Amino acid sequence: FVAVLIFWTINARPAATVDEKDKLIIHLPPVRPPNIALPESDRRAGGGGGGGRGMILPATFGERDPFLNQDPLIAPTTRPQLKPPVLPTQEWLLGDPTHNVTRDALLPTGIPDGVTGPPSDGLGSGGGIGTGKKGGIGPGDGPGFGPGEKGGQGGKEFGPGGNNRRTRVVDQVDSKPILLNRPRPNYTEEARNEKLQGTVRAQVLVGEDGRVERVRVIRGLSAGLTEEAIQAASQMRFRPATKDGRPVAHWVTLEIEFNLR
Repeated sequence: FVAVLIFWTINARPAATVDEKDKLIIHLPPVRPPNIALPESDRRAGGGGGGGRGMILPATFGERDPFLNQDPLIAPTTRPQLKPPVLPTQEWLLGDPTHNVTRDALLPTGIPDGVTGPPSDGLGSGGGIGTGKKGGIGPGDGPGFGPGEKGGQGGKEFGPGGNNRRTRVVDQVDSKPILLNRPRPNYTEEARNEKLQGTVRAQVLVGEDGRVERVRVIRGLSAGLTEEAIQAASQMRFRPATKDGRPVAHWVTLEIEFNLR
């Protein structure tokens, strides 16, 4: 046993480290802005959501789905898929990706304060998990998480400063948004193991205050890279576009390249 232990110690793999060669390049128009003190974001997790499928048993314990800055395509569920779909679709909740936390891969999808037992989506309605409605997780009303409504978590509405107001978008502007910072997205361990490279192409709606209000993915990548690109895009800050001397909301197309070179 001692000989085996010594042999294992000598041949054990070192802890995984980030290779300096792993570089992530954000392709955007080159700008050299002056030193500007960026205001701290007032984006908070407003809103919330809930759901359920009218089941007899209460919703079961598990991890919530991650937040994305776009409306979900399908509602989350605790029930395992007996037959894999022809076109697999990822589950997510409407909310700020910067509020995502590392998920325990061993835990099923569910509600953090749920009960232990057979998979159940809960007493609510409209899809989702919990006692609420409209396809989220929790007791709220919307595609978000927790009490509240209209996405996000734990307040009245999801959006900058908790306000879900509709933004008037201007297509023809006098000056386009100028990037002021370059947040670096993470390279997931899964993507590194698969040696996955490529480019996430997306459109971001830059609001009148220079913050990113929405992210639309045009072309994504697997292994969690699309989600990392969305999170980085949500953290970008711009000098807003202008029209007739006033700041206006405007869509900007960007590419985030994941490269192992």
